[in-house]
Amino acid sequence: MTEIQIFDTISLSWSTHTASSSVLIQLRVGHTAVLTSDNNSIIIMGGTSSYQLNQTTVYPKLLKLDVSSEPYQYSDLNPSETNPPPPLSYHSANIYSDYMIITFENITNDVTDSNETSSKVYLLYIPCLIWESTFIPGRSDCKSNLGSKSNSKQNNYRNSHRNPSSSGITDKDVQNQEQPT
Repeated sequence: MTEIQIFDTISLSWSTHTASSSVLIQLRVGHTAVLTSDNNSIIIMGGTSSYQLNQTTVYPKLLKLDVSSEPYQYSDLNPSETNPPPPLSYHSANIYSDYMIITFENITNDVTDSNETSSKVYLLYIPCLIWESTFIPGRSDCKSNLGSKSNSKQNNYRNSHRNPSSSGITDKDVQNQEQPT
């Protein structure tokens, strides 16, 4: 994972770039990689070390590849422990706004055969590195660089959003919206 092949869609050519890491990154299949909205980082999530039914969890489960300068740099991401997904493989992931949306996954583990699937949707609010259960459009808190947030920022966010009715879109909000004519 120290040599990364990149395809340039303008020149239609391949180039090789190098990456370094201060953490051990296991080789993986069945993972996802999404480019963040600032075009400076790629978030890599999940995967397994095997194509077999016995899918084992790879570590780190969530990491960032900083592509803003060379050599590219891997780092382990440690989001909040609230609402985290289980270890996943063969899932889908997309970026929308500042959220990474993860869906349709296999659940991996290190103990038994992994034949469990899930239809849950997981939301990672990237600026704060917080797993969320509600999508909040237009959110603007925690606009720090990915991975450089402090615990105090994360705690301030959590404390200011304890009342679930003060944030997010509820069914009542949707029902009360005016319909276009």
